[in-house]
Parts: sequence; C-alpha cells; structure tokens
Amino acid sequence: MLDRFLPTGKRLGKIEAKGRFMIRYIFLLTITLLLTVSCSGASETETAQVPTSAPTATIAQNTPTPLPIPTATPVPVPTTLIPTETPVPIPTATPVPVLTTLIPTETPVPIPTATPVPVPTTLIPIETPTPAATAIPSAPTPTPVPPTATPVPSAPTLAGSATVTILNYSSYETSVVKDLLDRSTDKMKSRESNILVYLYDVGAQKMPEQPIRSDYADQVFSKHEVLMTQDNIDKLLAEIETWLKNDSCYDTGYMDIDAHLSDYRAWLEQGGDASTQHTVCPTTRVVALGFPKTMREVEPFSVIQNLVVHEMYHALQQDLMLGELPGEDPTCEQRRAMDNSNTVWFIEGGAHYFSTLVVAEVNNTTNPQSQILGIAYEKLVTEGLTLYGSGPDIAGAAALRLMIERGTLTEEAIMDGSLFHSCARELVYDSSSAEIQHIRASWKLIEKQGNLYTFTQEALKP
Repeated sequence: MLDRFLPTGKRLGKIEAKGRFMIRYIFLLTITLLLTVSCSGASETETAQVPTSAPTATIAQNTPTPLPIPTATPVPVPTTLIPTETPVPIPTATPVPVLTTLIPTETPVPIPTATPVPVPTTLIPIETPTPAATAIPSAPTPTPVPPTATPVPSAPTLAGSATVTILNYSSYETSVVKDLLDRSTDKMKSRESNILVYLYDVGAQKMPEQPIRSDYADQVFSKHEVLMTQDNIDKLLAEIETWLKNDSCYDTGYMDIDAHLSDYRAWLEQGGDASTQHTVCPTTRVVALGFPKTMREVEPFSVIQNLVVHEMYHALQQDLMLGELPGEDPTCEQRRAMDNSNTVWFIEGGAHYFSTLVVAEVNNTTNPQSQILGIAYEKLVTEGLTLYGSGPDIAGAAALRLMIERGTLTEEAIMDGSLFHSCARELVYDSSSAEIQHIRASWKLIEKQGNLYTFTQEALKP
C-alpha cells in the first residue's frame, strides 16, 4: 500500500527483484523434478534378477541426459511515460502606439516699443527757500531710446523772436532731444538767441589719449573712432554753414564762418567727444554734442539728458559776451578777468543746477537739491573738488545752493535764466564782499545724515 507513495524509480526496482526471484524458483523446481526422475530409473535397474551362478556382470549405469535449463523470459517492466507538456507559445502583444497630443507653441506676438513721451511738468520756483535736509534720490532707470534710422534736421522751434534748430545725426530720437530743449526754453523769462544744436555719435576713445587741435576749445576734446560717413559729415557741415549764413549776425561781419566750420570739421572727422556751447555772436549760439560709445552704452540715460540740458542752458545765458563788443561797458569783462572772479563757477554752477532740476522733472525723481549736495560731497572726497579748478560746475552748483539757503539768491533766478541777463554774477554779487567770501569758504561744509545731505550750521550761520 505504501508502494504508490514511493518514487517511480524505487517501484521499478522492486518489480525487477520479484522477477529474479521467480526465475530462481522455476529453475530449482525443474532441477528437483529431474532428480526425481533420475532416482526412479536407478531402482528399476537394481531390482532385476541376477542368477547366482552367472558371472559377474558389468552394470552399465544409465547416465541421465541433462535437460536443458530453460531460459527465463524476462518479464518486461512496464515503463510509465510521463508526457512532457508542450509549452504553449505565449503570443507577443503587439504594442499599441500611445497617442501623443501635440500642444502647439503659441508664437509670441511682438509688443511694439513705444517711444516714451515725457509728461510736461511745470516747476514751481521756491520763492523763500529754507535750509531743510533733503534725501538724494536713487539714480533713475533710463528708458532706452531707439536710434534714428535717417538723421533728419528738425524744423526750427520758435520761442518768441528766437529759434532752436536741431541737426540730429546721433542714435537718439529727435523727439526726445527736442523735448529736453523745449523744457529748457519754456522756463526762460525771456529769449534773445538763435540756437543751433547738432548731435552725433562717436565710437571708442583712441588710446593713448589724443587731444584734437582746433581754434575754439583747443585740445579740449579727444579723438575717438569715427562712426559718421564722410558724406554725412559733409552734409552736416553744409547744413551748419547754411544756418550760419541765414543768421542776422552774418551781415555784421563779426562772424568768422570759415574758422568755425574748420573747428567743427576737425571734431567730426577725428571723432571728437564734443560737449560745448559756442558763442558765435551775442545772440547766435551753436551747441555741439558728440556722444562716445561709453556714454551711450554704459552710462545711464540721465547722463545724456544732463549733458543736453546743461549745454542748452549755456546757450540761454544771455550775457556771456557782455562787455566784449565795442561801445559796451567793459566792467563785466574786466571783473571776469580777476583772479577771484565769480564768472566761471556761477556760469557752470548755474548750468549744473538747472540741468539737475530739469532732468529730475523729466524722470519724476524728487529732492534734486539734495542730489546736488550729495554729488559735491562725494566729489570732495574722491577728486578734491574746487570752485576754480576741478569741477567748477558741481562745486558751483553747491555754492549757489548755499546762497539760496542763506537767502542771498533765489532759485527762480537760476531757473528762469534772469541771473544771466546783465552780469549779476560780477556786478551784483561782488566777489570781494563778505557774503561771497563766506560762500567760497563754506560751500564744502556738507554733512550726511542717513540718506540726507545738507549744509552744516556753520555754513548757514548769518
């Protein structure tokens, strides 16, 4: 009963053992039968009667013939064949393609860049200024101005009996330049001069520095890479010549057109970084502005704005040649030649003061008066600022601010240009007076309180 629990190999072994036992059993049974038969034959031979007298007989014994031993036929052992299961092929699934939904990328619609149009702001003059500390505004972020593709001179802008003509060969929009000039002229109490403003770009400065030789502003400007074509240079000079010849001063014989055009050609053809107002005649002014690569690409746009307004203010100062012409009172000219003259720092300081306030108005920044003092404070530390040497514009603006805070001068006189109508810088504000001596000694007494810049009490004392 336990066989069925044996493994297949053990069961087969037992069957074979039984088969051998049966063969031996049959073999032994056959031998026994043969021996029995053999014994029976011998008894019958021995019981035959033999006469006594007869001679001894030789008994012939029958030798039994051996029977062949039957060979046992092997009993076949049944072999249980365990069928090998034929593997059923597993069908390979055909991959189902995944549908990919493509989301189209929206093509960005270019947003047109509008040329910023400054909002006109009317500056209210400070009639009675008080020495209050004001904060220096952070530098305004300039709005990039797209270049003008084709330089086209603007039509003259009338301002009373005077005109302003722009010849723009720079990368700045004429409308932006015109707005700065219009803001400047609109603040003037009166106008006398016809003004020509021409602008152009120059590249990198040539090193080592190479000053440009000219009759007016000799070796003041340096050589830069020339960006204007010769055709445009010739065209611009022809336009300047036409403008000069159409001016009323041309008929007086006072104007040396050839000398002026020679200077302008030298600046244009040698890449001069011009920044000047040229008083050609008492009422005829030429403003030349060459913008170098560093100024256009590195400096904030407010630097360009200040430069344009600064030089424009010089063109609006009416008394720059007072006392130079025959028949005029020479007192202003004589005072200007004195060592302690107020002329340089008044004229330059007035232009810096005016441009700082106008640019702050354009860029909507506050407290430009504090900015004037802050710039002077920093330049005193880094450059050793003085009224008569380095930086008379910055130092002069601080000195004029001190005069305003002490009640000696009104801000309105600077902003409407009337300070420069009749040589007040020398004839009204005597450079030898105690007040002006105090201003020259105390304008640098500036202190910083947090982000505020103001004069010390010593500078403001009566």
